[in-house]
Amino acid sequence: MKKFFLCEIVSDKQSEKISSIHKKNYRIYRCLISPVLIFVMLLISVGCSQGTMHNTAQTSSTEINIENQPIEQEQTESGAIRLWWTPRQNLNPVMDQTYSGQAAYKLIYDSLVEFDKNGLYQYNLANSIVWSDNGLQLTVYIDENISFHDGTELSAYDAAASLAWLWSQYGGPVFNSADWTDMGIDDQDTNSSETVETTETSEDNETPVNDDELDEDEDQADPDDLTTVYPQRPDMQELFSSLQSIEIENEYVFSCLLSEAQVEFISVLDYPVIPASSWSADDAFSIIPGTGSYAISEMMENGDLVLKNIDSDGKAADVIIKQFPDVHKAMQALENDQLDLVLLDSDRFADYMNRKNLELIRYTGDSSVFLTINTNSGTFASVEKQLWLKSKINRSAILDTGFWPGELSDIPLSINNDLITSIDRDYLDVLSDLYQEYGLDMALIDHNFSLSSVIETETESDNDDSQLETVDLVVPQSEYLQGTVARIVDILSDNFDVMITYLDESSYEQALENRDYDLVLCESGLPKPEEPAWLYGFDGSVKGIELLDNPGLLDYDSKRIQLSLYHDVWYTPVETGRIDAAEIYGEYAEAMMQTAAASPYIHLYLSFEAVAYGDRVQGQNQPDKNNPYRGIEELWIWSGQ
Repeated sequence: MKKFFLCEIVSDKQSEKISSIHKKNYRIYRCLISPVLIFVMLLISVGCSQGTMHNTAQTSSTEINIENQPIEQEQTESGAIRLWWTPRQNLNPVMDQTYSGQAAYKLIYDSLVEFDKNGLYQYNLANSIVWSDNGLQLTVYIDENISFHDGTELSAYDAAASLAWLWSQYGGPVFNSADWTDMGIDDQDTNSSETVETTETSEDNETPVNDDELDEDEDQADPDDLTTVYPQRPDMQELFSSLQSIEIENEYVFSCLLSEAQVEFISVLDYPVIPASSWSADDAFSIIPGTGSYAISEMMENGDLVLKNIDSDGKAADVIIKQFPDVHKAMQALENDQLDLVLLDSDRFADYMNRKNLELIRYTGDSSVFLTINTNSGTFASVEKQLWLKSKINRSAILDTGFWPGELSDIPLSINNDLITSIDRDYLDVLSDLYQEYGLDMALIDHNFSLSSVIETETESDNDDSQLETVDLVVPQSEYLQGTVARIVDILSDNFDVMITYLDESSYEQALENRDYDLVLCESGLPKPEEPAWLYGFDGSVKGIELLDNPGLLDYDSKRIQLSLYHDVWYTPVETGRIDAAEIYGEYAEAMMQTAAASPYIHLYLSFEAVAYGDRVQGQNQPDKNNPYRGIEELWIWSGQ
């Protein structure tokens, strides 16, 4: 918690006078208090001797524990980094569905693949993933000589068991931990690999809930901490629907057989890998070893989880994960010096970003905010107005309009992404090409982005009383988006009278279907992997948008067809030293920028998330949306002594 002090300013002479008064008073107080202190000390010594004579042998262990336990806990926390998560029902990371839990578990557990800063897959526990020529078999090769924190060796059984459990939650066969006991390859049937195949499942099993193991009381769960499922991300139920079997080839190799080619299936392989034996544990809170930088040392009686860094030779601070019911309670604990770091998703960042007494390390988050133009009818049905709007609202034009709750970007990708830095031209250059293709003059838009002469002429002819033309802006009901709406209105208010309509989910979708809007403000999550073309796909990238027939601008369909040719690139882990990567990404980036300019969408920003820092923290980690605690081992804690 930040500390503020109210001080009274006095002159030097006043200070000397006050000092002399204090000295005089001190001598008087000392004369009066000294005899009293001597008398009190005599009484205490007599009382202590009587207590000792009363029962010398009866030293209560409870008394010692009550006195010592807080001291021991304080000593444990004094040099540790204190994180938080919501109350746990178990310590199984594969089952976790919470934002706070998944972030914390990344310190302890690794996955087969992981994402780099560009949103591309990198190998982690896997060292190779190979697709068959027909795309129906995915073979995963596990990196050898990797051990869990308890010393047991990682094998294909461990990776396959966690995948099988996930499959069981999305329509697959009932999970049986005994199927994944490593009996040794030599003990298997020599005629076949160990296989788990799909069986007939009841409709009840299609729901991703395991009643025996996921008995969490929904009334006590923090809904803000649940990870959001976004429509444009590959649906887990859909991905697993093509899985037919999981086969163990040998100790370090397993394969997945699919009923249809589905390159997106690799996106399910970023789950935490735990020992196969952990699935048969009776105690939901038994410690499960991982392979990450931190190992679980102990779980304290109060529920705190203590982690030790195993890669730093004791130099990195320990981590303690404490339980709080929700992020607001966690933020109160941060301000009361009970926590050191608190993660804030995009909604919570919007709540706290204006708090001047908080240190927030922000990073580009996992959701996207953009406008959709009704190019079929209404105010922006003409090409001239559509191009004017795109030139009016874009990153370059709105950089100076004030703080936005996210990173401004003309496409749904961070400007720090290597794809963006590889583009030679910016968004306005591409728009200029479109103007020329339509036979229009970019000079219609001046440097201040005032209304073009075309629109001014239309406005004067249609509105003799000089009233501004109305724009109907439809917005989903969300407090988080209200600041964004205000800024959009500010940008358009000189040229249009903006009418804002906030709608609940069903009314919002109905408005889209009926085309009762000129502009729609949309919020959606980014897919994994972070393929930026999701916004320009054919399959309805955002809930409700698939209801519309948005033709876009010139040759929009042909441009997004060209963009779709690069689809597989995003589902192929990056090989070290792949020489064609830069060329491929450069071509992809150019195609994406052209598609974005011709689309009916105006991308605004990628929402910020943040790590809130307490006063004890020294240094700064390197958070990103795929691993908010990345670099936490570089932090150290000031004890305050």
